[in-house]
Amino acid sequence: MRRIKYSPDADVLFLELSDERIDHGEHAEQFIIHLAEDDTVVGLEILDASDFVRDLLRAMVERAPESSKLEVTGEVHIHDIVTKLMDDIKWRASYAKKRVS
Repeated sequence: MRRIKYSPDADVLFLELSDERIDHGEHAEQFIIHLAEDDTVVGLEILDASDFVRDLLRAMVERAPESSKLEVTGEVHIHDIVTKLMDDIKWRASYAKKRVS
């Protein structure tokens, strides 16, 4: 992951995944997938990002086994949370792209 940008006015989260030049994009559900000329994913825009992240985190907590849930009483490693979040976002974007194709 190269960079993450959030636009609060538009409620859009942009995940820059590569420094390759964006050639075109595809809209799939609440994602805009930015692609290079060879169709590799360069970036991902998440529309209505605050709702998406809230719902995603809620789903992650609900489906996590009891042993892996984070306890707020101890140290919370934000890197672990972001890594799980990004894995889920990438999976959802890949799934959405397949549905468009």
